[in-house]
Amino acid sequence: MNLATSYRLKGAELQTSTTVSDAPDAWNLELFAVIPGVPLHLREVVDTRTYVQEIRLVSKTPGPLSWVTGLYYLKQTSDQQDALYLTSSFVDALGITSLLTNVAPGASYSNDLETKENSELAAYGEASPTGSSARTAARA
Repeated sequence: MNLATSYRLKGAELQTSTTVSDAPDAWNLELFAVIPGVPLHLREVVDTRTYVQEIRLVSKTPGPLSWVTGLYYLKQTSDQQDALYLTSSFVDALGITSLLTNVAPGASYSNDLETKENSELAAYGEASPTGSSARTAARA
C-alpha cells in the first residue's frame, strides 16, 4: 500500500510517499527421486514486512537554479523458517540422534528460525542551472 501527497509551499513543493507491505512466501521441495536413497523434504516459510518513507522538497520558483533535496528511510524485517525433513529410518541408519521426531510420524527434522532486519537512511540533494543560466554554463 502506498500513500503519496504533496503540499505547495512558497517557492517549493513538499512531496511525501509512504509505503507499507507484508509479503508472505512459502515453498516445499521433495527430493526423493533426485538423490537416490536419500528421502529428503525441504520447506521454507518467509514473512517480510517493509516500511518505506520518502520526503522531498522541490524548487518551484523561476530563477537561475532548480533544486531538490530529501530524505529516504527503509525498514525491513523478515521472519524465516527453514525445515529439513528426513525419514526416521534414514536418520537411524546414519546414526544421527539429535533431530526432533515429534512433528510427523516416521519423520525426523531440523528446524531453523531466524529474523533478519535491515534499515537504511539516506539524505540527498541536487541543484542545476535553468533557463539562460543553463545555456551560459553549457557554452563556457
